[in-house]
Amino acid sequence: MAHVRRASAREPALANTHPFDGVVHGKRNAFVHNGDMPGIKDREKAREFIPRRIGDTDSELAFLMLLDRLKRAGSADPSVRLEVFSRFAAEMRELGSANFLFFDGEHLFVHADRRRFETEDGLTERREPGLNIRSFNNRHRGDRCDARGASIEEIYGPLHLFASVPLETEGWEPLTRGTAMILRDGMIVSQITS
Repeated sequence: MAHVRRASAREPALANTHPFDGVVHGKRNAFVHNGDMPGIKDREKAREFIPRRIGDTDSELAFLMLLDRLKRAGSADPSVRLEVFSRFAAEMRELGSANFLFFDGEHLFVHADRRRFETEDGLTERREPGLNIRSFNNRHRGDRCDARGASIEEIYGPLHLFASVPLETEGWEPLTRGTAMILRDGMIVSQITS
């Protein structure tokens, strides 16, 4: 998981760098967020996590809150975890832009929302798409992918790339706002839209 972005608030600092990591039950959990969620600090449920952050971003706070939700759900079942993730993302959407990638050591969870676009006149209001997907299947096995900002020497099977802005002019599809999905080993296991 990689997250390349322009720091949009505060001075750049290592403590505010994505992905945010945590170990849960011996597994690395990682989280990236594209967007902003003004007001997250004011939510009652968020207040207990503010002292636990290393940095000072809304993204890290959202990560800590999500880990707590998943822990309280108490289930390792991917479909239950997707429901928890999707409900959490829907709540965060109400605060701003909530484009999330979350890895729990086995599954990648993705949530698409809206984002601001850079134009010659400055940043736009939030609008879709917040995330785009490019999918490769077994027919692409052995192919090479050269995109603006990313290269894959050889594709070994099912592969899905996610980006805020398509890295090429062809092959990318926008994800509808509220789309949440879970992937494992390059395969989309489940997808819902809320």
